Amino acid sequence: VYIGRYRQLLFYEDENDVDGKELQEVALHEGFHRYAHQALPGCPTWLNEGLAEVFAEELGGGTRVLEGRLTDLEEAITSGTCPTVAALLRMNQPAFYADAATNYAAGWALSRFLARGPAPAPARAALQAFLARLREGGNADQARDETFAGVDLAALDRAWRSYVRSLRAR
Repeated sequence: VYIGRYRQLLFYEDENDVDGKELQEVALHEGFHRYAHQALPGCPTWLNEGLAEVFAEELGGGTRVLEGRLTDLEEAITSGTCPTVAALLRMNQPAFYADAATNYAAGWALSRFLARGPAPAPARAALQAFLARLREGGNADQARDETFAGVDLAALDRAWRSYVRSLRAR
């Protein structure tokens, strides 16, 4: 776990993790939080957790899909409990953690879609502009509203859900 207040990473060793793979994935994920704390002040929880998952996924094993996250997200989409892209973009930390399984999965999938998936060019550009604004500091909500203003969020939501459905086939 990363504790921003003290800028500390804390780990425990699981005796069942004989090959150290789980520890590596957790270290990469939590290490990203340490980076984001300094480099992306005000980073919203969905993006912080989502990019941490993508970072760990990329460095820990290439382009594999996080099966558990995908299953959680598919179940949320099927049951109608998955947040829309617009809702996820505006979600505060308490709301994010209130349904952690769904929102971690949604944050991971949306971050993956925008950062390296087949997201529409305006949405990909909005993410890049948003990250640049976060690096500059200032108001994250204002930066989000301004950088995603030209993106059709309903169309983005449809494209994202289609992308999520395509992940199982890979």
